Amino acid sequence: MKSLQALLPSPGAAFEIVESEVPAIGTGQVLVRQELCGVCGTDAHMWQGQLPGLIYPLVLGHETIGIVHDLGQGVRTDCLGRPITQGDRIYIVPGIACGECYYCVRLHQPNLCLNGTGTGFNPRPDSPWLHGGWSEYVLIDDPRQRFVKLNSMTAKAGVFLEPLAVGVHALSRAAVHPGDIVVIQGAGAVGMGALVAAKESGAHKVIVAGAPASRLALALHLGADATIDIEQIGDPVERVTLIREQTHLGLGADLVVECTGYPATLPEGLDMLRRGGTYVVAGHFTDRGDVQLNPFKHVNNLHASIHGSWGAEASHFIQALPILESGRYDTASIVSHRVPLSRATEVCTALTTDYRLGGEEVRKVAIEAALR
Repeated sequence: MKSLQALLPSPGAAFEIVESEVPAIGTGQVLVRQELCGVCGTDAHMWQGQLPGLIYPLVLGHETIGIVHDLGQGVRTDCLGRPITQGDRIYIVPGIACGECYYCVRLHQPNLCLNGTGTGFNPRPDSPWLHGGWSEYVLIDDPRQRFVKLNSMTAKAGVFLEPLAVGVHALSRAAVHPGDIVVIQGAGAVGMGALVAAKESGAHKVIVAGAPASRLALALHLGADATIDIEQIGDPVERVTLIREQTHLGLGADLVVECTGYPATLPEGLDMLRRGGTYVVAGHFTDRGDVQLNPFKHVNNLHASIHGSWGAEASHFIQALPILESGRYDTASIVSHRVPLSRATEVCTALTTDYRLGGEEVRKVAIEAALR
């Protein structure tokens, strides 16, 4: 059996559609027929070569949902212990931690694993092109890799699980209390995940600052209480003023979560924060350069708690799953475009330029390998 993939030969190159042989399934392995794979801003930056340590050529794609095509001996359940069989829809948890290093064993932080890898991040020598979601088939061949069954929802709704898990992780880095006001910087998929996680955590008001307009409309649809269109309000000082006017006594937000991936948003976000508030950086998964901060204004006098939030662990996927399964949020509407493998270069270009694809604003793109 053959599988087609969108292969990235080197940073910045055009993707090539290649065909590879699908190996016979061995003990403990799972072969998944891809249904959809969400395209993340991180994928676009990896295309540009902005994530150190990657090995090229590479098949990207770490938001993978698909149908179990074949199960190897010994695979009976998903990571929640639920029976799994051929034909089940599953979501592949992308990160693979070694379970043996200092971060895994002593600190219980597998997302920081010293030997970590994951679907869509590095090829593996046995079947190098079957370890990314931009492929007709994806092979789970590491017993440490987790997956969850998603039979209760459509693929289009379920593809949001990874961004939601990232949002759940980001919100777990800060305590949200009743009456708190939360600002989300960025209206992409991670921003929407943080929005939903903030609502589920009990925030009194959630404000989303971002663009384009269609994404902000979606934020309102998902429960945001207010939005700030950064394309319409281009002055950061004005944006900060508008945010503060919507907070208690004009003091600033209790929590600001950065989900943009743009360094310039950090000082702006800290200016939105009240003294003693919390700032979580959740959008910088690649190196986009430096930014100037004022230690007095932005840290010490602000008395701020500043946290990074790196990816998501399997536990965050498990936390996010019942939120997704509840149906309280119209997550299927987040996907604005479903495109074939052949448009991978076009998608990455859109996500690093004007966020327009086929003349339409991009909310979330999903690659559907079966499309031609």
